[in-house]
Amino acid sequence: MYCRVALTQCTSYHPQEVRAAVDRAVAAAGGWPPLSSASRVVVKPNLLMATPPARAVTTHPQVVAAVVRSLQEAGARVMIADCPGGPFSRSALERLYRVTGMLEVAEATGAQLNFDTGSVELPLPDGLVIRSLTVARVLAEADLVVGVSKLKTHGLTRLTAAVKLMFGAIPGLKKAEYHLKMPAVGDFSRLLLDVARAIRPGMSVVDGVVGMDGPGPSRGSPRPLGVIAAARDPYALDWALARWLGVDESTVPTVSASIAAGLLDPHQVELVEVSPRPVRPTDFRIPTGRPTAIPGWHRLPGPVRARLDALLRPRPLFDARLCTGCGVCVHNCPPGALRLDEGIPTVNLQECIRCFCCEELCPQGAARIHQPWLMRLMFR
Repeated sequence: MYCRVALTQCTSYHPQEVRAAVDRAVAAAGGWPPLSSASRVVVKPNLLMATPPARAVTTHPQVVAAVVRSLQEAGARVMIADCPGGPFSRSALERLYRVTGMLEVAEATGAQLNFDTGSVELPLPDGLVIRSLTVARVLAEADLVVGVSKLKTHGLTRLTAAVKLMFGAIPGLKKAEYHLKMPAVGDFSRLLLDVARAIRPGMSVVDGVVGMDGPGPSRGSPRPLGVIAAARDPYALDWALARWLGVDESTVPTVSASIAAGLLDPHQVELVEVSPRPVRPTDFRIPTGRPTAIPGWHRLPGPVRARLDALLRPRPLFDARLCTGCGVCVHNCPPGALRLDEGIPTVNLQECIRCFCCEELCPQGAARIHQPWLMRLMFR
């Protein structure tokens, strides 16, 4: 299916500049679907954890506000909703909305904030890896879901933008169950496609004004990229952003899985850079690959794979100077491979599935993923 992906320049979070950039990108991508005052529109930002906007971990509130106002002017009633990592409770959501700036967005625009922590089971008879999916009720019942993601790197999927954003539709600790069931990168990437197919975002907007490179999605460095992007197709949008960043799209597992599943045909994607055109980065730092990215990996004899796996696989480490012993990593570890030892997490590498949830959700940034030197040499 033909899809237009629009990118435009936005170099600051000044409200007028952001609103103009969002309007340009959305219009060039085909505009909002038909809306009315009866339309229940849910804007889903990336609210991974309760961190302030300056850290570039979450979608900036000015981008969310611009999307909300644009939708309201088109006639829709708008609610802001996401399911962060960890417990999915009202108290957790209240803190999340306050710290990430979403409370201010709601107060300024009149949009509602979601506090419904209920979930529903959606059937997926043609799912790639699952036949049903547990998602937040507010997203399942929306007439239109608009994803507003943050352009970041990710230790597992290398990039996170429009497709990976939809994993936030899965409530709270249920995410850990899916990680545990599908520890392999390929299976997990296909799960992400199933989630996106279940939620069916009608428009995806990406906040790349200040993105993140390096060890994302929470420990990387804020990186000014000066871009707002939009498309009706999240798979096409991720493919186009990888190309724009200079990343080989075949090394981004969600993109390659989209092509393999027939959800994306790159020949049917038109990448439009709307004036003023964004400046392409030349040194965007992307996380290294995984052992399974080695050509012919699955054809190697089992003992050889096991030995290489031990030499190449990344593993979590914890900085005792930063760790407060809060236990967030332990409570959110899908296989239960972490425990607190004198207030510092230790990991059982035999049980660790390398999902990197510990790094992703650590409030203090004390968790990091160690890449063995041989792996860094092979994937540099």
